Amino acid sequence: MVHQITNAIPGAHSVSLSGSRQYGYHYDSQLKVTGPARIVGLRRVVWAPLELARLMVLARGFIYVGSTGFLLDQFDQRRFEMAFLKKHGLKIVCYWTGSDIRSTRKMNELEKRTGLANISTYIALVNPVFGTDRHEDTLRRIAAVADEYADAMFNNGTDHLSYLTRPTEPFLYFIPDEEFATDSTKFESLSPSSSSMPRPRRSSRERSSSALRSVACERMATSSNTGNSSASRTTRSGRSSPAPTSR
Repeated sequence: MVHQITNAIPGAHSVSLSGSRQYGYHYDSQLKVTGPARIVGLRRVVWAPLELARLMVLARGFIYVGSTGFLLDQFDQRRFEMAFLKKHGLKIVCYWTGSDIRSTRKMNELEKRTGLANISTYIALVNPVFGTDRHEDTLRRIAAVADEYADAMFNNGTDHLSYLTRPTEPFLYFIPDEEFATDSTKFESLSPSSSSMPRPRRSSRERSSSALRSVACERMATSSNTGNSSASRTTRSGRSSPAPTSR
């Protein structure tokens, strides 16, 4: 999302504080996350605050994708960081993407009301932390800080049920235009020919009957040609065709 949002906003500067094996995107500022965990943690503590100070001089505002901040946000859920930005007249936008704001408890209540399973039906099975009271308390604090300091927020109101109390903007996926392709070949021929019209799917019983007929034909052709100097091949239709003879 950071990469896609940056491409959509002219003059934006992207910052990545974590690595991802799923994406090979380029970021304007990238925290090096390779090496021993202690070294990576030290880089995070030193580099990220310096990068925040540098960008505060250049930027008009900050768009936070997820619940991570430049400072050690696990202690105050970015309260000090956002208050510092607001003190210096910078705008703040929060862009929520899922589990960074989604309440497992609220999603479970939604399941009970609708009778429909959702991601929170299973997420605690993947990671039990998502089903704990401690996790819900953290989400409450994250939402409270965002409610207090954010100038705007983007969220999926149904899939990301949360403790946010302020209105949010609709969630946008920012899928690049180049990933869409126009293919109109299916409209070039509108005649109901066998080449353009899909064949009806046969039932499992019809497929089984056809397979048995093919096997029966093959066995008949094999037994009838026993003792001849030439063998025969059985086609899928059950007809025998002469095969090359060995000399």
